[in-house]
Amino acid sequence: MIENFYAEFMRDTPSGLSALILGLVFLGFLFEKLPPAAVATAGAAAFLLLGYVSTEEALAVFSNPAPITIAAMFILSSALVSTGVLDAASSYFVGLSERRGPIAIVLLLLGAALASGLMNNTPLVIVLIPIISKMAAALNIASSKVLIPLSYMAILGGTLTLIGTSTNLLIDGVAQGEGMEPMRMLELLPFGLVALVVGGLTLLLLGPKLLPAHIVSGDAIDDSATQFMSEVKIIAPADDEAEGSSTGRALSDFSALSKTRVLGILRGNERLKPDPELELDTNDRVIFHANQSELLTLRDHPNYVLGYFKALLSSDDQQKTEKLEAVYAGDAGSSGRQLRDLGWFKAGVRVLGISRRRHNPGPELAGVRLRAGDRILLEGSPGDLADILQSESFVAATAPKLRPYKRHRAGMAILTMMAVIVLSIFNVAPIVTLSLLGVGVILLLGCVEAEDAWKSIDGSILVLIFAMLAIGRGLDNTGVVQSLVDAVTPFLQSVSPLVVLFAIYALTSVLTELISNNAVAVILTPMAIGLANSLGIDPKPLIYAIMLGASASFATPIGYQTNTLVYAAGNYRFADFLKVGLVMNVVVGVASCLAIWAFAGI
Repeated sequence: MIENFYAEFMRDTPSGLSALILGLVFLGFLFEKLPPAAVATAGAAAFLLLGYVSTEEALAVFSNPAPITIAAMFILSSALVSTGVLDAASSYFVGLSERRGPIAIVLLLLGAALASGLMNNTPLVIVLIPIISKMAAALNIASSKVLIPLSYMAILGGTLTLIGTSTNLLIDGVAQGEGMEPMRMLELLPFGLVALVVGGLTLLLLGPKLLPAHIVSGDAIDDSATQFMSEVKIIAPADDEAEGSSTGRALSDFSALSKTRVLGILRGNERLKPDPELELDTNDRVIFHANQSELLTLRDHPNYVLGYFKALLSSDDQQKTEKLEAVYAGDAGSSGRQLRDLGWFKAGVRVLGISRRRHNPGPELAGVRLRAGDRILLEGSPGDLADILQSESFVAATAPKLRPYKRHRAGMAILTMMAVIVLSIFNVAPIVTLSLLGVGVILLLGCVEAEDAWKSIDGSILVLIFAMLAIGRGLDNTGVVQSLVDAVTPFLQSVSPLVVLFAIYALTSVLTELISNNAVAVILTPMAIGLANSLGIDPKPLIYAIMLGASASFATPIGYQTNTLVYAAGNYRFADFLKVGLVMNVVVGVASCLAIWAFAGI
């Protein structure tokens, strides 16, 4: 009898029960007790368990082109990082701030917006946070005045193209599943440009008044911001082994090659000032600051010998070395002693660099007196490194998180990314096909290590998307989407299509501030298409409104991932986002809807 009651209940109440599950999923997103991907997966599992989504339908969501394209774009973006393209661009802007003042920050923000239209904006913002913070410090501007604008401009830039955000790609994938034609690469450009210009002007005019001037403590969140002091020894040319002979290379050539900040040059017992025109001699030692990737890049350069060591291993043995980053915890036996005199520092171990928070550790590596908290980048055989960690007070020993830059592959990474974009614009092939081909090219050419390529994929985003696609299928199967359309259609039949457009945008924008924009996109896209069909209007403008509304999330630090990044880095309060974000939401929303109405019609 219980079984009969259960079967009758499930047959008669699928729509209400599906709506209940959806409500619980939304509450899970809102209260954040579990990660969004876990909440969405639990919701998808409930639909599968109740039979509202069949096994075949659940498996079918994995064939949706949107998540596959998103994963491919993560990898293509990682190639621009690993080849040093983004690092080179950031170095240019740091130098520009010294020459142009505040205008350099404006140019960087514009560059971030344009770049966000071509690549995933999350790694872009991660790279740019320490850069714009340094520029602000050089101009005596609080970092909190520029970090929120960085996130907002990256968000606005993502509305320029189909690949600008993962949400755009997802909405297009859901729309195709509802029978819509695939979107073109630049279909959003007219509306996105209006949103970018209006939003940028709003930030320029109101930002200085509404943004806080917090004192930001701590280092930037990116490991690339940590500067290590190191040194390189200049190797003599092959045809001239005489010590002290000129190499014909100026110091400026070294600085340009490695993007380092030179502190001085040791020539024998003499310390020379870092004059860019100075010509380097054989056996000169250049003392400099650089990030971890630069050190590892110089480690493999044939013209320099990096770091300090008592004796190098043989060439064969060097192939078996490991690199290790360790934090020095302090040791009474080592207190006050220079690195060259420490007993644990033996032949075969090389110090590649030392980092000390807000201080230069010493005049040269050999003369550094270690302090608690120093970060040391070591290289040696696995056995020697293990002995060091056991005999001395080191903590938090890890493998380096960064890799050498593959600058010789930078051109191919840029060409591959541009080829994917241009061929998509001309509709030569579907974006999913082109992006997968692009991934194959950069992996084949070695623009990024395969391990780093897989790590660049944000698995939690993909799981969230797949789970929400399954939930969307369940809602469609049980008639929830159609019920929502039927409920709101009578209220919207007597209003103009422009009001409908504003209503869809506003609903998308409000929900995006509370829960994942990808989840909002999956739920609202089929509803908007059904509503447009019921009202007899073109669904495309409503889809545009969802795309812009799901991306233009400004009022909370949890609405968009780049907001969360700067929230921590800028020492902001939740209310700081509300002050400027609510204004941005209204201004950009009105401008976007009017642009869609003017250019797309409805």
